[in-house]
Amino acid sequence: MTGASILKLAEENGGTLTTRVADTHGVPHAMLGYLVSKGLLCKAGRGVYTLPETMDDWFFNFSNRYRRGVFSHGCALFLFGLTDRTPHELEMTFPRSYNATAARSSGIRCHRVADAVFAVGRTEVATPVGNLVSAYSPERTICDMFKQSRSAPSDEEIGALKRFLQRSTDRAGDILAMARTLKIERVIRPYLEALS
Repeated sequence: MTGASILKLAEENGGTLTTRVADTHGVPHAMLGYLVSKGLLCKAGRGVYTLPETMDDWFFNFSNRYRRGVFSHGCALFLFGLTDRTPHELEMTFPRSYNATAARSSGIRCHRVADAVFAVGRTEVATPVGNLVSAYSPERTICDMFKQSRSAPSDEEIGALKRFLQRSTDRAGDILAMARTLKIERVIRPYLEALS
């Protein structure tokens, strides 16, 4: 594969090329290094290369690096437009059986859940740059936020619930179904009733 075709491949993928995609197209890793040395590609993170004009995607880089992780809590609220607050740290959830030491040491705030509920509500969402990453659904995220509140939910959590319910009035049932699955229905029901 020529340098021009590799750059075209990156362009077709939103200006980003991962080593996983490169491998499926038979691109030698040495060729990626060569294109970086010539300034035609930038190494954005481990296994992630971008065209020079492409905006760095913090979420995509870490999602690619820690593939078992799912963006959750404040990060998922941000990605789904349920908060105006830009996260100052990345938050990811991992299965309890996964060793998250490397993720934690790279600055990710790690949450761990039982393997049985890890995949519940897992979906994909576009980052602000347009790359797809793994995140928990709005319903799962709101339930997780309310579950972690030791006493009363914060203004951010109440605000996220309000925004979610304003998008469609019949969404309260979706949250209740998720709350039942995660065993926190009694925690969230009073707030749903007050806001519905």
